[in-house]
Amino acid sequence: MALSYDLTTTEEISFKEFLEIVTKTVKKEDVSSLIDCVEPLQKLSNNRTFLSEYVNNELNNYVEFQNNNGYSAQTLMLHNSPFFYVRANAWEKLASNNKEIKEQEDLFFFLRAHDHNFSFLTVGYLNDGYTTEIWEYDNDEIIGYPNEQVKLKFLEKTTLPQGKAMIYRESKDIHAQYPPNEYSISLNIILNSFNTLRKEQYYFDLKNKKIAGLVPSGGTGKHLILELAKQYNTPDTFPIIENIAINHEIPYVRAKAYETLSILSGNDKKYWQQALTDKHKIVSGHAKLILETL
Repeated sequence: MALSYDLTTTEEISFKEFLEIVTKTVKKEDVSSLIDCVEPLQKLSNNRTFLSEYVNNELNNYVEFQNNNGYSAQTLMLHNSPFFYVRANAWEKLASNNKEIKEQEDLFFFLRAHDHNFSFLTVGYLNDGYTTEIWEYDNDEIIGYPNEQVKLKFLEKTTLPQGKAMIYRESKDIHAQYPPNEYSISLNIILNSFNTLRKEQYYFDLKNKKIAGLVPSGGTGKHLILELAKQYNTPDTFPIIENIAINHEIPYVRAKAYETLSILSGNDKKYWQQALTDKHKIVSGHAKLILETL
């Protein structure tokens, strides 16, 4: 299950000291190395001034403020390195009207159960933190299409108050977050992993135990090109998509490429039968399902 660690130290360290320790500790795509980072991250969470000092330094150079931040408005990037990056996330308390509540849900993923295609360590930094409901699943048992039934196991409902740390496992732990009672902040150490391209990230329907959809990621962003190719194409388009279907590193992109080939060729079975030979279940599983309906 997702690992939890209560705060057991009153010691604090600077952000510089923290980065020196974590840089020596984190191993490439090794979730177990995050366990050795729990205490340093908790010591950083005891430092009540480092984040405001960081923000002030960023604001002093406002022309380049957060220019390496590709996340939403709730996230502040603090550090990036080859094996990991560090960020701060802000969590707003529940809004007062329906329009603002909907905006909160879209921005903060509140009430939208999801997994992550990366492992990360998080700690509460300010106030009581959000409430989270945690489930787990076996990614190896699914194909990965919307409305697919998934075996889900409920683990716990917990919170992330100041000093408490948790490790979420890549493509294993699912959580649905609920707004905190007061404005809260968490700190994360996130492993840089090629699996953010190899694996999809999913929304889940916990009530019906199904995949509800794909979370936009580095892979899903490429789907638009294939959708456009269905509408706007030339004779040169077809061999390009054939190459993508066979050689692209992201399984979901290969599956979408086969779908595009099927539509452009007017020969559904030929290309889906070819997709059956793909080594990844996302591609071969999709092909099998579609061939069963033809």
